[in-house]
Amino acid sequence: MQIIGGRYKGRKLQAPKGLLTRPTSARLRETLFNIVQNYIEGSSFLDLYAGSGAMGLEALSRGAKRATFVDQSKEAITCIKNNSKLLGVERDVTVIPGDVFRSLNRLSPQSFDVIYADAPYTEKETPSQALIHFFDQTEILKKNGMFFIEDTLDSHDIRELNSLELISVRHAGPSYLHQYQKVRC
Repeated sequence: MQIIGGRYKGRKLQAPKGLLTRPTSARLRETLFNIVQNYIEGSSFLDLYAGSGAMGLEALSRGAKRATFVDQSKEAITCIKNNSKLLGVERDVTVIPGDVFRSLNRLSPQSFDVIYADAPYTEKETPSQALIHFFDQTEILKKNGMFFIEDTLDSHDIRELNSLELISVRHAGPSYLHQYQKVRC
């Protein structure tokens, strides 16, 4: 696995060993960063269920100012720290070990321009709907900010949103990338 664009393009990244972490494909990463290419410069990026940290590190490579990573796996946390050190971006990185929802509650009043979530597919129910509702009802995602969810679902059965709007759903291999935008606070 490697950084696919920006100032660290081609730099290799470590990935946590085992089956619990599923790296996001280069194709899906490229899709996301094509969407945010004019928006990423100087942004704050939150990478949930971060695994190796590839998404947030890609954001830094492409001009994000800060990246925050959340994962509950000790091996993933070590991997993110090692990858940050390999790229020399430790000062631009915050790593939060622990459960995503508990960590999100601790992050307030911080807010982010771009949030990416890639929850484990092995869970009986993916946390996608809970995350959508959380970001719809909080200000952790800045106004006009973008929230992306990667999962195996082609749609989320959400009837009503107050501040988020579904912009698009893109299919890439076994995954779907759902793009939401914070349209009002």
